Amino acid sequence: MTYLNVVFSAFAFIGFVMCVISFPWQIESWNTGTCLYMAWAGLGCLNQFVNSVVWNHVYLNRAPVWCDICKIGPILYPEDRQAEQN
Repeated sequence: MTYLNVVFSAFAFIGFVMCVISFPWQIESWNTGTCLYMAWAGLGCLNQFVNSVVWNHVYLNRAPVWCDICKIGPILYPEDRQAEQN
């Protein structure tokens, strides 16, 4: 992996872990809005992490099912939509 991809992957994974660690506390205190936002942000970080690891300088479709799962990314995560347009 290149240096920038390693840094991006690390921060995406850290973001996912931070959401997962504090999620039970928010569920316990019935913070529905916070739980929904943490689930949205956590899934976005997990999606970006897996994509940065699986597709690192590889253009072969090694995981066609993962591509089908990630098709909903631009719908759920607007930052993905802007990346596609550039």
